[in-house]
Amino acid sequence: MKSTNNKEFIEDDLDLIVDKAIESGGSLHWIYDIKNKYKNNKSVGKGGRLLLYGMDNTIYELTKDNLLTGLMQALPYIDGNIEDIDSDSADFIIQLSLFNTVLFD
Repeated sequence: MKSTNNKEFIEDDLDLIVDKAIESGGSLHWIYDIKNKYKNNKSVGKGGRLLLYGMDNTIYELTKDNLLTGLMQALPYIDGNIEDIDSDSADFIIQLSLFNTVLFD
């Protein structure tokens, strides 16, 4: 994995963020369901898209592009490497990716 200091990210880094936010529970306080938009089941890091169903009945679309944008916004607040972030930090990145801010605490 690449260090956040050099701002080079690989597909696995992006997928790790999504996994930590969703599978480790960081985003589960505002997301109730997740569906892959494409039948080929590509991960977000590999160009796939996830549909995130919010508790407010809104559907959000997570893409590689908006995930990279959110990650770049979060970098000043993240210490160390991507693999070291916790599920709350991953949720922070996902929310920045989708909303440009943190809407759900």
